[in-house]
Amino acid sequence: MVYISFQQDINLVHKDYYPRGIDHQSMIEKVENVNKLKGEVKVTLDHDQIEVSFPDDFQFDEIEGGILLYRPSDFNEDLSFPIQVSALGIQHISTKKLQKGKYIVKVEWAYGETEYYIEKPVHVK
Repeated sequence: MVYISFQQDINLVHKDYYPRGIDHQSMIEKVENVNKLKGEVKVTLDHDQIEVSFPDDFQFDEIEGGILLYRPSDFNEDLSFPIQVSALGIQHISTKKLQKGKYIVKVEWAYGETEYYIEKPVHVK
C-alpha cells in the first residue's frame, strides 16, 4: 500500500500556491473593477470554440493581458493565450485539442492603469 501511494501523481491546485495567497487582495480589487463596468465580459462555449467578448467600455486594441484555460483535475493540461481581440472585442479559442471535461476560463487584463479579472467555468464535450 505504501509503495503504491508513493507512485501516485498528486496535483496541487497551483504549483505556486503560497505566492498566490499573498496576491489575494489584488485579485479582489481586479474583480471589483469588473463589477464597475457598464457592460459584461462574456465567456461562452459554442461547438468547437470558447468565445470571450469584452464590452464597449474599452478600445479593444488597448487591452493587454492573458486568458488561462485552467483544468482543475490536472494543471498539466492548463493552456494560456495572450489577449488578441478582434475589432468587435471578441477572442475565439479553439477547443478541438482540449481534453473533454471542466475548465475554468480565467481572464486577466489591464486597460490603461486599471486591472481586471474574471473567471467562468466551461465544460468541453
